[in-house]
Amino acid sequence: MARPAAASVALLLLSCVAAAAGTDRDALLAFKAGVTSDPTGALRSWNNDTGFCRWAGVNCSPAGRVTTLDVGSRRLAGMLSPAIADLAHLELLNLTDNAFSGAIPASLGRLGRLEWLSLCDNAFTGGIPAALRGLGNLTTAYLNANNLTGGVPAWLGAMPKLAILRLTKNSLSGRIPPSLANLTTVEHLYLDENLFEGEIPEGLASLPNLQFFTVNQNRLSGGIPPGFFNLSSLQALALANNAFHGELPPDTGAGWPNLFYLSLGGNRLTGRIPATLANATQLQFLSLANNCFTGQVPPEIGKLCPQSLHLSNNQLTATDAGGWEFLDNLTSCDALIEIFLDGNKLAGAMPSSMGASGSNSRC
Repeated sequence: MARPAAASVALLLLSCVAAAAGTDRDALLAFKAGVTSDPTGALRSWNNDTGFCRWAGVNCSPAGRVTTLDVGSRRLAGMLSPAIADLAHLELLNLTDNAFSGAIPASLGRLGRLEWLSLCDNAFTGGIPAALRGLGNLTTAYLNANNLTGGVPAWLGAMPKLAILRLTKNSLSGRIPPSLANLTTVEHLYLDENLFEGEIPEGLASLPNLQFFTVNQNRLSGGIPPGFFNLSSLQALALANNAFHGELPPDTGAGWPNLFYLSLGGNRLTGRIPATLANATQLQFLSLANNCFTGQVPPEIGKLCPQSLHLSNNQLTATDAGGWEFLDNLTSCDALIEIFLDGNKLAGAMPSSMGASGSNSRC
């Protein structure tokens, strides 16, 4: 009597698997139905002639469930179907560099297994749906280069595994929520080219794993949170084209053993350039341009040997009696590609040694 029962269980399992596979297939076809333009024929293989696990851009698990939908850079246009959320085993969704428009479907929040999401370089509009807080396994979110509006939701700070968050090039506004300081796993946080205002929350400067932090081209103001100057994990700090004010700490650079990119241009920073910046020995790009820095450029800056050095449009000084020593130190820098010094109070003759550097200088 056991065998018929076992056979019944097996048939039930097979029917469940078949039903789940049918759901995945229907979800993919709904996605395709939302595409109004496919000039490259990227979805041409999505038909009854082949199983959906062999469709272009689709990968499945051994059990036949869709785990990856990768149709980035296919020039697709249309609306993203809410039925995409029926792909219950989806781990990666890549729609990068297409022309999808309309709102981001709230149903995406049902994709509890999703780890990697890229909707960047499209034309999505509206706000970031509150339902996305359901993506508890998400590690990477690229929502940049769309037309998103509204604020950054506070619940983003509760995403337990988020390592990369890119919201660049939208029209997001309001203040940066202090709750983002709870993203203890975040390594890359890109908020540049939006309409954010107010100050940077102090807690962001204490994120233990933060490597890249960019807020260029917003409407931010206030001082630079002191914690950033001692955040040893930082590799890139970009705060350019805002309205930050104040002086750089006298030990700036001492806490940056890994920093290779520092962009502070286009603010209202004052005082002298700290000689301790030379302790940030990995710096390849340094921009302090378009601020109100005064005094001479410390000779130690020339020992950094960056690829690019931007000091234009400050109130820096030099005469034949002194102030040009940093250029003498740069002459042995083979990595230097460009240096910009115009718009300062540099007088006297530029050291003749600069003629041997091979860099593009402007002064």
